[in-house]
Amino acid sequence: MTKAPALNFCNKCSQPKDNMESAVIGDVYYENICADCLSDNHSIPLDGQFNREREREDYKKELIQPYKEGAINKDFVEAYPEEAKKMFSEQQLKEF
Repeated sequence: MTKAPALNFCNKCSQPKDNMESAVIGDVYYENICADCLSDNHSIPLDGQFNREREREDYKKELIQPYKEGAINKDFVEAYPEEAKKMFSEQQLKEF
């Protein structure tokens, strides 16, 4: 007696499929998702790729540096006023 091959079911459409992948669609992680469901959605494949532009936008405040082109960075002073007071003198902060 031979065993029937195990069927994989898509976590999204619940259909038996052969070729499964993992992906994040919206906020949901799908361990097994078929190519049909994956192509129907704008998804982020879990292959180590990420959107650099979105990362820059999400973390732009954290990327601000104290100096810009050799001068005190106004954006840094506005984003981190307490840190700026520790790093720069009152006179330096008044000058820019």
